Amino acid sequence: MILRMVWKRVEPSGARRVVANLLGDQYTVREHRVAEPMLILQDPSMVEVSGYKEGTLFSLGPRPWRQYCRWHNGPLDRPDRVLDRIYCNLEAEGYCRYHKRSERALYEICLTMKGRIGLEACRQIDRAVRAEYAVYMTDFGGHKPKVGVTRRFRLLERIAEQTHITATLLAVTESAYEARLAETRLSSSGIAQETHKRSLPYSRGLGESAARLAYWAERASKLLGESWSGDIIRIVPPWEGRPRTVKPEALEGHRLVFSSYWGGLIYAMRGDEPVLIPSRPLQHRDVIALGEAGQGREYGSKPGF
Repeated sequence: MILRMVWKRVEPSGARRVVANLLGDQYTVREHRVAEPMLILQDPSMVEVSGYKEGTLFSLGPRPWRQYCRWHNGPLDRPDRVLDRIYCNLEAEGYCRYHKRSERALYEICLTMKGRIGLEACRQIDRAVRAEYAVYMTDFGGHKPKVGVTRRFRLLERIAEQTHITATLLAVTESAYEARLAETRLSSSGIAQETHKRSLPYSRGLGESAARLAYWAERASKLLGESWSGDIIRIVPPWEGRPRTVKPEALEGHRLVFSSYWGGLIYAMRGDEPVLIPSRPLQHRDVIALGEAGQGREYGSKPGF
């Protein structure tokens, strides 16, 4: 089965008042959690997908894992029902020759390519799609925070896909070009960076992180000519402590039970041992072999998915 994504619903779970330092500076952090995550899988012989929830037994099949075209027919400007999507099932790195000029491929170029090529793709997206874009910032425990761009309706979902301690919204615009330009300005100014290393620690105190994020967000908003709202959010990891992160190739053939997802990491049980598996190297590849426990946990299209 091809792993297309880990679907998740991010829902509020309360707020915490945290103290940042000896001076007693306080911040409110709105907390969220990942609810009902599902492995979205596709049989390579079909174009439809199915969802598999917590408790699904699976293993990583033998390598080499074949890559498949990333295109699907979901809209770019609004949420959709993930289990109603149709995915291309042609083998390809990135996008196949039929979809490499699609709006979805163009959108990925807009957000990932630097320089003139990326910005021109953003201009083309603005001409083809009307949508709102969010410029956001996360503190993940590194020397500088990370700045990113996503469609506004995916903000919480996008933050849940990245290791972080705290996060905030900096600006909203109706132009992908303007959003990407803002991201580039913040990166080139030295205020933030566009990438981060997942291996860096993300266990610093919540109060310290909130203070760091507030400091950088104020500077970033001033540079962009925006007024920062002061709203700090966090997606809470669904595990206690820090389970061991294991490279996917080291788990080939191991029996695993899907448990949850956070920060780009699939949370699974290998026997009695909890493990975290980076999901990005697995996406759009035929990596998943379902076990008996996975059968019967297939979910069809449902409203809201």
